[in-house]
Amino acid sequence: MGYTPQIGIEFEAYVMQPDADDGWKPYHCPGSFIYGTGPLNDPAGVADMVYRVADEVELRLESVHTEFDAAQFEFTLEYDTALAAADEAFLFRTMARDVAYERGYLLTFMPRPIIDRGGNGLHVNMSLLDADGDNALLDPDSGDGLSTLARQCIAGQLHHMSAMAALCAPTANSYKRLQPGQLSGYWKNWGPDHRCATVRVNPERDSSTRLENRMPGGAATVHTAVAAVLTAARLGVEAGFECPDPETGDGLETACTEEHTPDDLGAALAALEADTAFVEAIGPGMVAQFLAIKSVEWEKVRRCGGQRRRGPGSDHRLGELHVPPLHLSPQAPGTPGPGQTLGTSRRMRAIVSASARSGSPPIIAANSCLCSSTWSSSPRDLAVSANDSTAMPRPQIVSKHSTRAGFPAATTTDSQTTRTGPLLRTTWRPKCYHSSPAPGWTPPRPNSATKSPSPATSTPTHNPDPWKKSTQR
Repeated sequence: MGYTPQIGIEFEAYVMQPDADDGWKPYHCPGSFIYGTGPLNDPAGVADMVYRVADEVELRLESVHTEFDAAQFEFTLEYDTALAAADEAFLFRTMARDVAYERGYLLTFMPRPIIDRGGNGLHVNMSLLDADGDNALLDPDSGDGLSTLARQCIAGQLHHMSAMAALCAPTANSYKRLQPGQLSGYWKNWGPDHRCATVRVNPERDSSTRLENRMPGGAATVHTAVAAVLTAARLGVEAGFECPDPETGDGLETACTEEHTPDDLGAALAALEADTAFVEAIGPGMVAQFLAIKSVEWEKVRRCGGQRRRGPGSDHRLGELHVPPLHLSPQAPGTPGPGQTLGTSRRMRAIVSASARSGSPPIIAANSCLCSSTWSSSPRDLAVSANDSTAMPRPQIVSKHSTRAGFPAATTTDSQTTRTGPLLRTTWRPKCYHSSPAPGWTPPRPNSATKSPSPATSTPTHNPDPWKKSTQR
């Protein structure tokens, strides 16, 4: 199609501290307020240290601030091309958890870790650049400033919303977050600057105009969530879907639609399998692997008592237990046989090859949309043999500064083969990795009775410019 996707990722996460029973409780920050920074919101400087380390290791964190609920923070990364943005977000999430743990805290991205507080999202912001580098979502002659392309992208995401849910909300806990009134992507709707809509359009009409899909939860694989959003948007353009009217209700007590995300993971998996157009577009091989793994996971949830029924008007904490059986075809579409090739990105070569050597089934969490530098109806896939044990390149450790416009070529060598391809950064250990823990503090171990540091022994740090806004938008 000739468009280049630009992707920006927002993470939400809770900081937890040890409790007296060798477990975890929410971070004690009684002075916390929404969109806040500094010692009142982060007494021990946990989020501030994550920000500092991200800057040291060149992961481009644009802003950090508290969210609506105490102990919850939002981390916003600078936008980039699709694959570069997904790679950086993956590395950031891993780094942030390690930095927090070194200071004696748990940073959890679990979709709904605390039932009486809001959930953790992984919001995917997208825009499209045309051949001239201009934002193709804009049309100054339209009433709301959005182009036909933008509206078709919105329509595609809403049309394939149920199928997307399985990939963007891939755990049983994800559906405790996707509930009405939770400021998440529950309703099948969109709206300008509407945080209770699944697709939110920011109010500015300039180069920063973007579509924010708020359905993905913190447990989603970043690459898969980005691929799902881009695939659904592309299908909307190809099919010429008509965009529905924007949401006019508040999304809390009133909404313009009764359609919403599936009620649980089992229903989402069934919806994914049933949406053949979406499955074919995102990759039958990847979907087959995903369904095979997640169907087993859902059956385990069912055997353990499962999910609580949810929906408008129900009590989400005390509702009737309801775990419907999962109905999948005996042979999921595109299930690979021995030696059959799977469409995936080069970055997943190591995962496929390592799993082949160990005898375990490969888990493919990539999509052709992320492999292509332009939005093409025939994207470049890399065929990877499921039993090719010679295809695994050695991981590279690189600076992110040089990869803004894409990943430079690197030669990777093992004892059997030498290949050249995009950098594979699955192993990461930068020299500035370790943060400084509070004096005398030892990170908690499983079954330890260590308590959280008191304010008197902590070393709060505060960034004078915690927003560090990007000048590129």
